[in-house]
Amino acid sequence: MTHEWVKQGYVVGFMTDKGLVIDLDNMTYKKVRYLARTLCREHKLEGYIIVRSSPRNYHVVFNRYLSWKTVTTILFSL
Repeated sequence: MTHEWVKQGYVVGFMTDKGLVIDLDNMTYKKVRYLARTLCREHKLEGYIIVRSSPRNYHVVFNRYLSWKTVTTILFSL
């Protein structure tokens, strides 16, 4: 299943070793916030911070350390 925001050409990237950091490019703040809240709720991530790196580009940093397997599972659920 491909989400609507993926079909519209948004870029999703990540970097981590035990934490979950998502790089969201070409996305509105409203969509970034929705995605962060959804992931936080569905995967019990406790909390997050959204950092605007440039216009329409954001990083979402979650405050819980996770195994690589869990991080991969979450990223493939996007």
